Amino acid sequence: MKMEMKLILLGGNSKSNQKWIEKIENELKDSFDSTEIQYYAHWKNNSPMIDFDIELERLAKDKKQQYSIFAKSAGILLALKGIKNKIISPEYCIFVGMPINWARENNIDFDSLFENYSIRTVFIQKSEDPVFSSNELQIFLKQKKVKNYVFVKVKGNNHDYDDVDIKKIFKEHKLCTQS
Repeated sequence: MKMEMKLILLGGNSKSNQKWIEKIENELKDSFDSTEIQYYAHWKNNSPMIDFDIELERLAKDKKQQYSIFAKSAGILLALKGIKNKIISPEYCIFVGMPINWARENNIDFDSLFENYSIRTVFIQKSEDPVFSSNELQIFLKQKKVKNYVFVKVKGNNHDYDDVDIKKIFKEHKLCTQS
């Protein structure tokens, strides 16, 4: 029996992430009963920074069916804040391009977001991502005693993940609800 599952997609901070997250939704939509991209308010009004309070309020609405979160960069922070504050409760998460240095530069207490974190999660990080390398992330996850995760290291030296085969990673880690 197939589980009804929705995928909620959260892009990065920059409006340039919009096309990429739409591409990812298109690649993954056949694997879920439904998908939904959260288009951030600051993308529309050209503000430089995501407003986490506004986006958390929007994220909290209409969560009747089971869902999973796919998030990149600042979208990861949004998801983590929602999970920590018990606003959302996804079945599992896929986090691409963890933005730890960016979070710290913007005075976001990233470390506390991982206290007691145990939701099944796939972390996808480039080996030389300038925002946080894969080696730095592996060390961070061990230090924070994060449980129930898979780590996928991909080659690359930027914070763009256009060249990563997300659908292949989904299938390898059995994250799809349909075969």
